Amino acid sequence: MVGPKYEGTINAAGQVNLGCAAGSRVSSWVLQFESSSFSGSLTIKSAIQDSDYTRLAVGYKDFVTGTASTAAITGNALVLVDSSGVDVQLDCTSYTSGSLTYKAIPLVG
Repeated sequence: MVGPKYEGTINAAGQVNLGCAAGSRVSSWVLQFESSSFSGSLTIKSAIQDSDYTRLAVGYKDFVTGTASTAAITGNALVLVDSSGVDVQLDCTSYTSGSLTYKAIPLVG
């Protein structure tokens, strides 16, 4: 089952909260990033759902290389992030210029 699409543009340091893709169900987010001369880095973080726990950098599947990664995203990317029971956050930890557009689709099941 595919949910609605979420999209936006990152053009400053800060966070975007995507939350959990499907509450307590097995779920994930598929995310695509498109750079417009983006100079910065974005880390994908998670914490247990509905908590004040510290968000930690989490691994994701990089569709381009087919490998698991925890590296910061600095440009065009297509990734899959597990969100079963956790809230997902995009954290632009450094920003110099340009923008990074993203589209996120929640996947359930």
